[in-house]
Amino acid sequence: MQEATATDVGRLGKADRVHVRSLGTCGTFCQVPHARLAQFPATNVPKGANMPGVKTPAERGIIGAWAYDARLAAELTVSEAVLKLGEMGHRVHEATIRGIESGTKRPGRALLRKLGEVYDNPPPGMEPAEPALDLIAALRAQTDAITDLVEELRADRRGREAVWEMAARFQEGAAIEAANEPQSPEAVAPGADR
Repeated sequence: MQEATATDVGRLGKADRVHVRSLGTCGTFCQVPHARLAQFPATNVPKGANMPGVKTPAERGIIGAWAYDARLAAELTVSEAVLKLGEMGHRVHEATIRGIESGTKRPGRALLRKLGEVYDNPPPGMEPAEPALDLIAALRAQTDAITDLVEELRADRRGREAVWEMAARFQEGAAIEAANEPQSPEAVAPGADR
């Protein structure tokens, strides 16, 4: 096919030129190189206007913006991310990843975790906990405190048992002494027969 000339491009309507530009290729309507197409700006599109269909991070939502940014930071394409997810045992379609990134699909927690592993970036609200060293140290301190309390209680119980034994011996000794003591006449109740 022959390359179109400036007059051929001039024959295209304004909407056609906008469409050709937004696709980023001229293959649909003509064989005009991009540099030559730029010589004929579309007048019906405001300068600096966003292309239709491009969403802002606010429109994508927190998860969508995270998924898009994390995938770009991991330098992965959508198809590479799908392949990696498949290797991890979580099969999804490219449309699912694109839907998550655009904010039109809401992924489950399992898919979010897998995406975080693939992108090496945890999703919002699922950040990994602080290192377990702090938790282990806190648990050891609690275990030591519980062990000390148990030992104190055992020692207290041994002390109470010793006191009870002494009290029991004292009572036995008092009862034996009372049995061995002769009874005095005053101890006998008045009016009792002797």
